[in-house]
Amino acid sequence: MTITNKIYQHLQQLSAPESLEVLQFLKFLEFKKTARWSPTPPTKRLMTAQDLLASDLVGMWVDREDIEDSLSYAQRLRIQAQQRDLG
Repeated sequence: MTITNKIYQHLQQLSAPESLEVLQFLKFLEFKKTARWSPTPPTKRLMTAQDLLASDLVGMWVDREDIEDSLSYAQRLRIQAQQRDLG
């Protein structure tokens, strides 16, 4: 008996939702075979100071009129976040 016949025999004993789960798994195996799939996510590259300076993060609050001092503003946001009701 071939492996295909064995799988078919087992499939006949499954419910419709179980058969659908098997089909989804088979599609996943096909995807894994053809795509650049890796069981572990790629490692993220750490951002250097030069990367940070070249990004849009530095100076993003420069045109905000409601923020006079970004350090004070960030501190106020941290305090508000710590005092919020999570419940």
